[in-house]
Amino acid sequence: MLLMVAATSYFTIINLEKQLIKTQIEINNLQIEIQKLNLELTSINNELKHYKLNRPTEYELKLFLSIDDTDKHEYKKGSYVCINFAKDLKVNAAKAGWNISFIVVNFISPKGEEGHALNGAYLADGRWVWIEPQNDKIYYGSIEEYLKEFFNIEWVQIEEYAIIW
Repeated sequence: MLLMVAATSYFTIINLEKQLIKTQIEINNLQIEIQKLNLELTSINNELKHYKLNRPTEYELKLFLSIDDTDKHEYKKGSYVCINFAKDLKVNAAKAGWNISFIVVNFISPKGEEGHALNGAYLADGRWVWIEPQNDKIYYGSIEEYLKEFFNIEWVQIEEYAIIW
């Protein structure tokens, strides 16, 4: 009988050791999974930092525009026009972390009713600038002055415009 009790105890100990090893393997696998999740969370947090849009300084805006290739696209009436330039510049700026707006303006000029799409931004120092995505030029004056210079016209009367952030 003592032998039976000893054998039962022995098998119980073996089973407990097997369960302990199994549990340790499960703990190790869970720790590996936790490490993977922590790495993924760190990656997500780093990616989200890129989507926090900031106001650029004048220098940062000029640097971004010099690197961005939106102005290198060819203007093609009917397929790639000012609205495409302005959209692409806004998207590229957001990817780079800069808060640059998309602007559509309707106006009257000596040529009649016209419209144009461009970009704008508040700089880090609070100044507002207009940005022409077709040539990377930054304008500091009024929208009227910008349009007169860009289109080389004598006068302009703004009908309406929309700024989309």
